[in-house]
Amino acid sequence: MSNQIQNTQAANFTSFQGYYEQSVHAYQNNRSRLTYNAFVNRTNRAKRPLSCDIETQFYTAAYAMQHYQSMMAALNEQISMDDSSLHLNIVDYGCGQGVATLAVLDFIAKNVSCHVSLNVHLLEPSNLALQNARELIAARADALGMDLTLSVQCVEIAQVHLPNHIKSNVSTTLHLFSNVLDVVGVQVSLGSVVREIHATQGENIVIASAPNYSDSYKGFRQLSALLVGNANPTIYARTVEHYSYRVIQNRWQTSTAPSIHMALSANNDYYNHQVA
Repeated sequence: MSNQIQNTQAANFTSFQGYYEQSVHAYQNNRSRLTYNAFVNRTNRAKRPLSCDIETQFYTAAYAMQHYQSMMAALNEQISMDDSSLHLNIVDYGCGQGVATLAVLDFIAKNVSCHVSLNVHLLEPSNLALQNARELIAARADALGMDLTLSVQCVEIAQVHLPNHIKSNVSTTLHLFSNVLDVVGVQVSLGSVVREIHATQGENIVIASAPNYSDSYKGFRQLSALLVGNANPTIYARTVEHYSYRVIQNRWQTSTAPSIHMALSANNDYYNHQVA
């Protein structure tokens, strides 16, 4: 178990901000910490699975807050919650250390006061990142008083095979794609993903967020074309503000991140979907 997970559990994970600040503090005090250039060279800009604690630690310090805020912006704009008993499935594709799912948990906590029961399934090729994600999500759900069933697959997205307790569950399923659709290896795997989504009962909702890159638009359009037959979906471009640690400058600052997001249902492009 990594030091950042131990710190999170000790603090009972009272907020994502608190977890992030602890992670940055651990990075700053680690004499073996990676520089930006070293991280890029080791991981091909995080396109290869993270393989050790110093890689996951760098990734959290450098990117976690930006990714969290980008997903939260997409949720705030695209999803409304029904404040009654909530049963929801969540599938997080290429979950990394679970930041997108953590954003969903916090979004739910802000918007409903009812009992919440979640089935969460995580897919991630890095076993270490997956272990961290599993423990972080379990700790956060416990802190928020949510019932949680959690399953994982340590696989590339191309090897996705959703478990029966997700596919046969008639509750709404939220499919998360956070900062993965710009990756060519993911784009060529989307046929397998869409087949699994189509085989899942109940309502299926896709929420995707990514940096505002041309490759991100390509991935969004490919997913939409395969899922709903629309190669020109509505894609929202936003500038997300976040206060975070900048590893190159070695300081905290308020920054803006150009990002895009998209929401799809099983049948059509949609805006502000209600989850019950």
